[in-house]
Amino acid sequence: MTLAKEQKMRPGGRAQQYLDHYLQGSGTPMPFSVRTLLNEDPGVRGCIFREVNAGIMTAEVRKQGSVGLTGSVAVKQFYFQNIDWQYATGALNVQWQCMGEEVRNGTRVLLVDVWCQNLYRWHPGAGRATDCVHRAAVNLQAPQPETRLVLQPVHVPGAPSYAQSWFRTETTNYQKAKDFLMVAPRERILVPRTSGKAMS
Repeated sequence: MTLAKEQKMRPGGRAQQYLDHYLQGSGTPMPFSVRTLLNEDPGVRGCIFREVNAGIMTAEVRKQGSVGLTGSVAVKQFYFQNIDWQYATGALNVQWQCMGEEVRNGTRVLLVDVWCQNLYRWHPGAGRATDCVHRAAVNLQAPQPETRLVLQPVHVPGAPSYAQSWFRTETTNYQKAKDFLMVAPRERILVPRTSGKAMS
């Protein structure tokens, strides 16, 4: 886990912060912002914008009102372009609700509330190249004490050299890692409207 953090995660980045929180084992929720994620990751932004517009268009075809319409977007890891965000959160399920529509700077936009709550956890056995890292992370939820022999030099006057040292044991107990909730409170974003009809 230390090697994965040092070699693959941006120093001081969100992924390192989330991993450290997991390893500390408090299990307390970690807040984040979907709006910030969308600002920093164009792949995730495009995914959510497309899904929201698709939901609106489907509602209009069915002659349903769009204001108040809700949905959920499964943001798979392959949508991420910002690796720090991808390693921090993994796949997400983002909830949305359309609150209205207006024109801003000559562009029609949807007023959409977004929020999210997902569990930070590792998934061994998913058939990926990094399975050993996922397995190590899960194993740290029930860590075994590490015991090792340490050479302890002792000066005994007149004793032969082989009697000048002895071994003692040292045991290291590791903190238990714990899954935690990643919580993004409800906040308003603007989604450029791609469908042709006015909202009902």
